[in-house]
Amino acid sequence: MKRYILLLALLLASLLYPQSKIDINDLVKVDGKMYRPSNDKLYSGIVYDSYTGTGEKKLEGFYRNGLKNGKWTWWNILGGIVSTGNFRKGLLYGQWKYYHSNGQLKARGSYRNGDGTNRDEYGLTAHGRHGKWIFWYDSGSKSAEISYKNGVIDGVWISLNEQGQKVWEGTLEEYKIAEEEAKLKAEKEARLIAEEAARLAEAARLAEEARLAEEARLAEEARLAEEARLAEEARLAEEARLAEEARLAEEARLADKARLAEEARLAEEVRLAEEARVAEEANLSILYGRSIWMINSSLANCQKMEAMGMTVECGFDSDLNKSIFIECPDFNESTAIKILDYLGLQSSDFSIVIKDGNECGHYFEIRIYF
Repeated sequence: MKRYILLLALLLASLLYPQSKIDINDLVKVDGKMYRPSNDKLYSGIVYDSYTGTGEKKLEGFYRNGLKNGKWTWWNILGGIVSTGNFRKGLLYGQWKYYHSNGQLKARGSYRNGDGTNRDEYGLTAHGRHGKWIFWYDSGSKSAEISYKNGVIDGVWISLNEQGQKVWEGTLEEYKIAEEEAKLKAEKEARLIAEEAARLAEAARLAEEARLAEEARLAEEARLAEEARLAEEARLAEEARLAEEARLAEEARLADKARLAEEARLAEEVRLAEEARVAEEANLSILYGRSIWMINSSLANCQKMEAMGMTVECGFDSDLNKSIFIECPDFNESTAIKILDYLGLQSSDFSIVIKDGNECGHYFEIRIYF
């Protein structure tokens, strides 16, 4: 019967208010009412809106005397219904349905003069709710049953999880108390969590400081060890350098000493040789002088030796090692000694060679070398 009455009312409205259809964006809103832009008359008729780019329908509804009236429907860009319900004189009135994006029913209930404000946790307007409202998860399972009276929760409120288990059942006052307790509990838990986080952060900070301090200590130790190693290497290198310098200096000293000793030895040899040469020259000079005397007096000497009963021949032979020779055919040792004594010569000054005989008969030869 109610259905027939509604149809009759719609028919009567269509007769009384000729139906027109216009893009809602072409209307002008003044003081909450919609006007045609071409005149100052309040708009009555159907309005629509479409998504830019796709042209898909976004909304469709009806205005009467510039106010929403009758059934209104909104769609998402994919063509799924978002919400649908009735207005009366610009206010939500009667049953409304809301849908999840996957098409599942989200909420169903009635309004009594709702102004579209006071959104709830589901994102739906709560002002003007009246009677029982039922809510569903996008999975299709019921999430809550709440009774309202003039927009205020009235009676028992039931909440369920997605598995259909009750998580709350009670009145609004009980819910408020539970909500306050839950709020306090959540605040306490949040405070404890924050305190624990602060403690952990402080512990982490201290640990990081300790780690950095330990790293700095180890780095300093490594630096000092490296400096000590380098200093030790430098010390050893300096010692080695000084030792090498000392060794080279000692070698140079010894070499110089050896050189000086060698020079001294050579100088001494030269000196001794020179002395020997000078002595030899002096000796030779003496011998030469004696030889000259002997040569100069050889004839007289020979004559004297002949007078002594000796047959002698005296002369100077430069080819026979610069010697003075005396030949006597009457050889005997006493004769030689007599000759040496006569000449005043010592055996240490001369080398005397006594030769027994020659091709002329029995002679001996005394050679005085110098």
